[in-house]
Amino acid sequence: SSARGTFKSLTIVNLPSGVATIDPIFFEDCPMLKTITVPAGKAEYYKRRLSEKYYSLIVEREAEKTRVKKEKLPTMYEDKYIIEAIDNQTLAKAIAKMEKKLGAKIEPPYVVRIKPGTRLIKKDAFMDNDDIEVVIFPDDVMMIEGGRNYHDYKLHDQVTIGAFIDCRNLKRLVFSGNLREIGMYAFAGCSSLENIDIPDSVREIGEGAFMDCSSLVKIAIPASIKNVGDNTFSGCSMLEEATIPEGVMKIGSYAFADCQYLQNVILPKSVSYIGGGAFANCTGIENFVIPDGVNAIKCSSRRNKRFDVTDHDGVFSGCTYLKSIVIPESVTEIEDYAFKNCHSLESITIPKGVRSIGMGAFDDTPLKSITIPPSVKVIGGGKYGNGAFSHCKLLENVVLSHGLTE
Repeated sequence: SSARGTFKSLTIVNLPSGVATIDPIFFEDCPMLKTITVPAGKAEYYKRRLSEKYYSLIVEREAEKTRVKKEKLPTMYEDKYIIEAIDNQTLAKAIAKMEKKLGAKIEPPYVVRIKPGTRLIKKDAFMDNDDIEVVIFPDDVMMIEGGRNYHDYKLHDQVTIGAFIDCRNLKRLVFSGNLREIGMYAFAGCSSLENIDIPDSVREIGEGAFMDCSSLVKIAIPASIKNVGDNTFSGCSMLEEATIPEGVMKIGSYAFADCQYLQNVILPKSVSYIGGGAFANCTGIENFVIPDGVNAIKCSSRRNKRFDVTDHDGVFSGCTYLKSIVIPESVTEIEDYAFKNCHSLESITIPKGVRSIGMGAFDDTPLKSITIPPSVKVIGGGKYGNGAFSHCKLLENVVLSHGLTE
């Protein structure tokens, strides 16, 4: 066929067995396309007929014989009935149907299995459901749709939605090996989640996906992930261990902010970007090595709901027990508030490639001496006492270079 797709929001395509030919540019106008599902054994066939950029989207369906397993799916999980649903509405109906069949009331918390055949879980599917304890994802599920964060002008407040956001009693996720994307804010606020086993099939974890999962103790990011998004694990206050594999290139803004128990973070050599506030207020970190290739210690901002103000944070702002930091020579900028309130940082070596030091960069640190290399042209200052070295009460020796212009 010479027809081309014009579905701008299309994310998943399921090609039936009867499709014999397909135009190589058929999907050119489908910018949101994430998955092209093809019959079992046909992946190479379609790769030869589509543009190379679609190769990574092609996924084979399981052989037809697997469909008979539908009748053999377990009906119990530990000592609880498994209830199949795709959202809060279908869950309520399924519970009522099962109670009628059993002649007895089923008390929460519930074990939910996403209904087989479901490929995409919608962005608000189970949000705010405190009655769910376990969610089982069958092999059919490939995407948990991304939610969003927006300002509600009627409520005069920020509103965040996600597929399982604020399911406060959700303790366990049983992912399948076919899941490809965990969308924005999908599990944000699931404060009872203690452990998450993310399969290697996942290629994208959206912004804030596990934000404020305050019982989460450890996380291993699969090697298939290239970018850890903004706020992905921020507010995971009990997180002690985060395994970040080689291949990850970007750590987003506030990715691990406010993880007070996080220690011994080792970033792989592949990381070339660390967003502002990425490790802000991680009071358990004592030593840190920035990978060679990172060119800036960034600054970002976020809204402080408690005081209704905007906070500005550097990568390590508020890391009160940070004692040692290794900055590579690839770094050319130390941006605003980079090490603000690092109350244990007594010494630091600024590499010779740094050209600028932002305002508040070392505000309220116990530095005793500092040598500014000749490469530094600008040291930031502010109108309200937030100069680069403001409140450094123990600072006695400062060696300046002749290259300073500001």
